[in-house]
Amino acid sequence: MNALTGVIFTADRALRSDLENVLGAIPAFRLIPHEGERYPQVSELRALFRSAPEVVFVDVADLASALDVASFAAKELPAAQLVAIGRCFESQTVLAMMRSGARECLPFPFRPEEIREALSRLQRALGQTPVAAAPAAGVFSFLPAKPGSGASTICLNTAVALSRLPGSKVALLDFDLFAGTQDFLLNLDAGFSVRDAAEHAGQIGDTIWTRMITKAGALDVLRAGRPDPDRLPAPWRLQSLVRHARNEYTAVCIDLPGAADPVSAETLRNSNRIFLVTTPETASLHMAERAIALLKEMRLEERLGLILNRIESMSPKNRFQIEELLGMEVTAAVPNSYDVLQRALNLGQAAIKDGPLGKRFLEFAESLQSGYKPAARKTGLLQYFDKMLGKAPVHRQS
Repeated sequence: MNALTGVIFTADRALRSDLENVLGAIPAFRLIPHEGERYPQVSELRALFRSAPEVVFVDVADLASALDVASFAAKELPAAQLVAIGRCFESQTVLAMMRSGARECLPFPFRPEEIREALSRLQRALGQTPVAAAPAAGVFSFLPAKPGSGASTICLNTAVALSRLPGSKVALLDFDLFAGTQDFLLNLDAGFSVRDAAEHAGQIGDTIWTRMITKAGALDVLRAGRPDPDRLPAPWRLQSLVRHARNEYTAVCIDLPGAADPVSAETLRNSNRIFLVTTPETASLHMAERAIALLKEMRLEERLGLILNRIESMSPKNRFQIEELLGMEVTAAVPNSYDVLQRALNLGQAAIKDGPLGKRFLEFAESLQSGYKPAARKTGLLQYFDKMLGKAPVHRQS
């Protein structure tokens, strides 16, 4: 590891001392000394940042002060890597820090192994184009506007469609740890889960990965497993799994429970495309509006796509009304196909491979494939949606 420089902001003497001891044992890391009895003022921050620290450790005990430091660092040192540290991490605290740009969350007491792994990840990030400008290729995350929107089903059908493309190798990661819907949809037997794989995150390799995944046809599935609130993996461990999958597969589809939790927030930052799934119902659209606002706040709007699910030909809200309401265009629309899905489930086949709907998912998968050049006209699910509702194409001004 090349040498890194960093600075610690905390008023907690014990926490500072513990982190300094761990960092001091790493030859390739140098701390910038300063008086650390409190959070610094703006003038002090400006003086410290003249030394251009590459890693900024911020204690979240005083969240308002931590966010002030994060905001100032983003303006003065946009390339610096922000790390949240603290004795206690509540979900809202983690989410707030991630929104402010924190890439790592390290709990006290500090473990040397975790610190070293975190610094290695930060070093890679510093040596590459920022994720926000060049997101990881081939990683597609699906999340619902509200529970029951059908995001898991669409994630699965997209993954299966991607696996049918020539030369493809596709993984499906179920990060909805309290639902595990993919287990039901794919009728999977008990086996290793995301939690098991996360325990090996620091040493994940082909041998361990092969043991952890479950085969479902052409898909490699990393199951969510049974809910276990006492065994929640740290977000960085799950991102190690995402990085491994990204290097091993042509496409990775991730089933997420929503945007407002630490695991989802960091996964979304490491995704190539993000698909928010909503239905035309008022409650779902209201929650979609809130999710879009959150994703914009996280600066992820350029990767965001909107999938409209369970569309009826007599829907009270047409696509254009929904686009106007949500302030963004619909990427794809899926007709209400309850009978088709039920027949598939009764046959033990969760994915729709045949018929008009199967064809539309295949076209959608082609549009996601790296290097795919879409035609100037609308194709796939969106064209099918327009035809079903009898809508003429709309030519938008650029």
